[in-house]
Amino acid sequence: TGCAGRVCFALSGHIHADYSIEADGIPLVATMHTRSGSTPTFDICLADYDADVLHLVRVGTGESRSINI
Repeated sequence: TGCAGRVCFALSGHIHADYSIEADGIPLVATMHTRSGSTPTFDICLADYDADVLHLVRVGTGESRSINI
C-alpha cells in the first residue's frame, strides 16, 4: 500500500468540532466526541490500507466521512 513504511495519518479527538487538515502530506484528523442534546456523538474509525482511505463512521449527530490517506 501507499502507507507502507510511513505515517499515513494522525488521529485525535476534539470535544466540539470535526476537522481534517494536511501537514507535510499527512492528513491530521480530529473527530468529535460530545453530546448533542442527549445524543452521544462519536466516530468509528476504519483504515482501509488497500484503498488508502480512512473511513469515519458517525454515530449520533452529524455525517460520516472518508479521507484519502
